[in-house]
Amino acid sequence: MGNTSDSNHASSSLIQHLRSVLPQDGSREALITSVIPKLLQSVAGVAQTLRSSHNVSAVGTANTFGDDRVSTLSHHHKASLVELTPLELNVDVAAENVIREAIAQCPSIVTASSEEDPIERAVQHTVPTSISSTQEQYTLAFDPLDGSSIISANWTVGAIFSLWDGATALNRNPTTRQVAAILGVFGPRTTAIVALRTPNTSTPPTCFELALSPAPQSQSKPTSPPTWHLTRPTLTLSPTSHYFSPANLRSAATFPAYLSLITQYITQRYTLRYAGGLVPGRGAHAGARRGAVRQPRHGEGWGQVAEVV
Repeated sequence: MGNTSDSNHASSSLIQHLRSVLPQDGSREALITSVIPKLLQSVAGVAQTLRSSHNVSAVGTANTFGDDRVSTLSHHHKASLVELTPLELNVDVAAENVIREAIAQCPSIVTASSEEDPIERAVQHTVPTSISSTQEQYTLAFDPLDGSSIISANWTVGAIFSLWDGATALNRNPTTRQVAAILGVFGPRTTAIVALRTPNTSTPPTCFELALSPAPQSQSKPTSPPTWHLTRPTLTLSPTSHYFSPANLRSAATFPAYLSLITQYITQRYTLRYAGGLVPGRGAHAGARRGAVRQPRHGEGWGQVAEVV
C-alpha cells in the first residue's frame, strides 16, 4: 500500500511516531506509510511553489469560498451593502495542482474535493491501484491555500486537509468518520499541525507538530528533498485563554452580536492575535497552547458567532 518515495519527506522518527499513536494491528498501515506522508509531501511541494510565486494575480471568479474578492453592490435587510465576490488566484490553482498530483500517487485516497472544486470526485491515480472494499479507503477534503488574499503582502498562509474514512464524506458524522486533519503553515518556517483519531478503537486522539527542514546536501545526493521532523510530540490547548482572533471582522458592521463580542474582548483586555487567515491564526494559538478563532455564522444562524478550535 505504501510507496517507497513517500518516506523521502518523512523522517524515520515521524514514521515511528505515527506507529506509536495509531492502532498497531495493521488496520491503519496505509495511513501511516502512505496517506499522511503523501499529504505532508504535498505541503512541502506547496511551500516550494509559493517561494517562487512572486506575482499573484486573478485567473477567474470560480472560487466559491475563496479569500480574495471583488466588490459588488447588493441589498440586505433594507440596506445597501457591498458584497465581495470570491476570486480564484493563480497561487490557489498552483497549490491545488501540487496537492492533486500528490494524492494521485496515493491509492488509499479514493475520493477528493477542494475549495477550488467543491464536488467530491474519484481520484484519478497515476500509480497502480488494487484497493478493495475491505482495505483502507479515505476521502480527502482540502483547501489548498487558506489566506490567498494576504499572500501578496508576504504574510503567513496555509493549507487545510480533512481526511475521512470511506469513499465519501457527505452526510457523515465527523466524530465517527473523520480520522485526520492537517494544517500546513507557510511562514518564516514551514510547519504542519497534525491531528489524528481512530474512532471505535481504544487508541486516544492526538495532535502534534512537524517542521520541514532542508536535507543535508552531499556530492552523492546534491538534490535531496527536505524532511519532516517531529518538533512537538503533543499539542494541547488550555481550556481558558485571553488570546482571540476575529475572523471576517468586517461582519461586525452588520452583526450586532459579533460586534458586541469583539468589544467585550477588547474592554476585558484580551490579547489580539490577528494573522489575517484561519491557518496562521490557529497556528499561533497552537504555539501559545491557548486561544480561539471567532467568526460570524451565516445563513439561518445570521448574526450568531461560531468558535473554531
